[in-house]
Amino acid sequence: MDKIKLIEAILSCTEQPKCSNKKSFYIVGDDYVLRTVTMIYLGQVKEETEDAIILEDCAWIPDTSRWSEFLQGKKPQEMEPYNQDVIVYKGALLDATRMTKKIKRELI
Repeated sequence: MDKIKLIEAILSCTEQPKCSNKKSFYIVGDDYVLRTVTMIYLGQVKEETEDAIILEDCAWIPDTSRWSEFLQGKKPQEMEPYNQDVIVYKGALLDATRMTKKIKRELI
C-alpha cells in the first residue's frame, strides 16, 4: 500500500459510510434533542452515519416554552410528531443533548 494511502486510511474514514474508529456522542436507542438553525427535533437515535443522525419516534418542536424545563421533561407548548424516521444532517446541527426524561410524542 502506498504510504499516503496508508496515512489517509489511518487518519480518516472518508471511504466508509460509517466511521468505525471514532467514538460517538450519540447512543443508539436514547432520546436526544437536536437543534438546527430553524428546527428542534426530539427523537430516539436509530442510527448514525458519518453525515447524518437518523431519528425514530421523532417530533418537531416549534415551541419548547422554558428550555430548561423542557430538558427536565416538561411537555412543550407545541409538538408535531412525524410518522416516519427523520434524517438530520450533522452540518445543520447547532447543538444536541440527551434527554433523560421521556416525553411522549403527541400532537400539541
